[in-house]
Amino acid sequence: MTMPTDDTERDTTHDEERLNEADDPRLISLVEDYRRRLELGQTPLRSQYISQVPELAEVLNECLDSVDFMHRAFAGTAELSSSHEPSVDASEIVTLPLGDFKIVREVGRGGMAVVYEAVQLSLGRRVALKVLPFTATLNAKQLQRFLNEAQAAAHLHHPNIVPVFAVGRDRGTNFYAMQLIDGLSLAQVIAQFRREKGLSDSDDPSSGGTTPLYAQVVATSQCEAAPTVNQCSAHISTLRTQRPTDFFRTAAAWVRQAAAALAYAHDLGVIHRDVKPANLLLDERNNLWVTDFGLAQVQATGNLTQTGDLVGTLRYMSPEQAMGDRNLLDLRTDVYSLGATLYELITLQPMHTGKNRGALLQCVSEGEFQHPRKINPQIPEELETIVLKAVNVTAEDRYASAQEMADDLQRFLSDQPIRARRPSAIDHIRKWSRRHPGAIAAGTLLLFVIAAGAITTASLVAMEQQKTKAALAREQARAEEAERGFQQARHAVDALFEVSEQELPSMPLDNSRRRILQIVLSHYEDFIAQRRGDERSQTELSKVQNKVRAILDDLNVIQQSFDNRLIAIDAIQNELAFTPRQTQDAASLFERWESQGVALREAMRTADGEQRRSDLAKVASQQSNDLQKLLTPAQMRRFRQLVIQSRGVFAFQDSELATTLELTDDQRSAIRQIERSMFAEFLAAAPSPGFDGIHERRSGAPSSKPTEVALSAALSEGMQKALALLSADQRRIWNDLTGPEVPGVEKLGLPLPPHPPRF
Repeated sequence: MTMPTDDTERDTTHDEERLNEADDPRLISLVEDYRRRLELGQTPLRSQYISQVPELAEVLNECLDSVDFMHRAFAGTAELSSSHEPSVDASEIVTLPLGDFKIVREVGRGGMAVVYEAVQLSLGRRVALKVLPFTATLNAKQLQRFLNEAQAAAHLHHPNIVPVFAVGRDRGTNFYAMQLIDGLSLAQVIAQFRREKGLSDSDDPSSGGTTPLYAQVVATSQCEAAPTVNQCSAHISTLRTQRPTDFFRTAAAWVRQAAAALAYAHDLGVIHRDVKPANLLLDERNNLWVTDFGLAQVQATGNLTQTGDLVGTLRYMSPEQAMGDRNLLDLRTDVYSLGATLYELITLQPMHTGKNRGALLQCVSEGEFQHPRKINPQIPEELETIVLKAVNVTAEDRYASAQEMADDLQRFLSDQPIRARRPSAIDHIRKWSRRHPGAIAAGTLLLFVIAAGAITTASLVAMEQQKTKAALAREQARAEEAERGFQQARHAVDALFEVSEQELPSMPLDNSRRRILQIVLSHYEDFIAQRRGDERSQTELSKVQNKVRAILDDLNVIQQSFDNRLIAIDAIQNELAFTPRQTQDAASLFERWESQGVALREAMRTADGEQRRSDLAKVASQQSNDLQKLLTPAQMRRFRQLVIQSRGVFAFQDSELATTLELTDDQRSAIRQIERSMFAEFLAAAPSPGFDGIHERRSGAPSSKPTEVALSAALSEGMQKALALLSADQRRIWNDLTGPEVPGVEKLGLPLPPHPPRF
């Protein structure tokens, strides 16, 4: 027999051998039969069982001793399980010591263990004795978790963590003793507040939020043994009758103690993983105690949780814990759970609710919940800010440690400015952009054009005043040469614009036309910057300015409409795993877009610039709403990845994407040069002179689409060059933004029925 002293060392090898023998199916069958016969009131002969497995006699004897003891303690029977043992009175069995502990009575029972109120004989103190029944020891994982719980708590010496006094094993029964706390759990406190407000006290079965074993011990033992719990309950009731601000400060003080205790545990490499109101005990002195380290993860030991296991209480789990990936868990999962506990304490309702486990899991993973002040406007704004910081769905945006949370709660209690900040305007814009990707795409394009024009360097021949004719002649020659170069470039860009307007009129949203317009727009901005100081060109530049504005208006809707058009392509629908119903709805959707587009096109002929832009914006917004209804959230995320792939090298023009990739100035400049080179290569490969191929195709020539072929080749090569400029980290981010590559996605803009509406 091993006495439960703090310094006792167990023989690990011997225990492992016993666990291996206990896994023998013959042994399990015999023990179960023995237990069943005891429950039926029979007196089985132990020798009959031992004779069946003599090689397991030692471990079987120990197991049967444990069954005898547990049977007597649970049922209070005075009969013995062996014909060789004399009868014992039931009261003697209940008081039969378990190691150094005399059991007084059973006060709580959980799924894995039983807790008794006991007296430690050597010290004469009352303790809570947690006992692992024999049937649980047959499961090696349960036994190891029980031992880990005891060992983890025993190594934590903090004024707000329930201390473990001793760990031991007697007659095959594992147990450990801990301090008996006089008070209530926060789960009971919240339930009492809810009853006083006339709210339902029922618990969602999917949440697992019931009062745990040790909290039952505290409540049961103290209600019967002393008036402490009733006093504590009365004290709790008075809190709700105080000023609301006083109650919220009291709640913050309680949770600050828990945060400090968890911070201490984290410093020692222990992550609780099951922080919830039921595992936080409040004594009559307003001290909060953290208990139940049964699911704790100790960094110094092997982890008992496999990837995919869902351990903890779902309602209070962090999103990464609910995913079941233990590799993602760190101390911030306890910060989240403590924040969810504080949320429930000040609002008196759970942060996450669901009709079933699946719905609750979705709420947790997506971070859907009401802000505390929407439930109770009397909650201080600073306290709500602390809660929202702690329960952020992204671990990186939470408090980095429980100590940081404790410090902020202390600042709140001391009327000092807290460190946590409410979401900034940028955060709101980021969230808004996720809901309105079409508008952001148009705005991003506009910002890119402005930025490109601002950074474009135009080299005009310096008109230096020279005193000599030779110097003046040289300057004039340079000016004439620059003018010729400008005119040549201008003619080339005008010709390219003519291609987009004349060769592709039947495909106004075609991928080729969209990208040609992007190139044309970029060059027009360069021309405006270069000729801004030339008064002779003001009239012409004014016309160019109007063209640029018109192109920008077109691109705003063309970009959105082109993205939407990808939904009509079979390859995209296959990639998004469209259901037959979605395929049918998509076809109906595009028929409606076609009808709306014809009507809009007629109306835009007489509309002014402002009205035209307003109409285009409404169309883009309506199409985005249509897509939100057509696609599931997962399909929409994948669709956005495919949109980025389809833009090819022009995707880097998106300022938000460039910021996410952290592109350097050199990288941006190099990508810009790649776009320039693509333009030159496209002009060299396209039909010439004057793009006569346009007239040949209109006259019935074979539809070889040389312009599209040339542009497609240039885009493919340009994309490879751009990706080669990225670092390994940037390439990983790019892969995350674009997802699995779909071969040929950059060519999906080529005409394929059905066509989207034409404007």
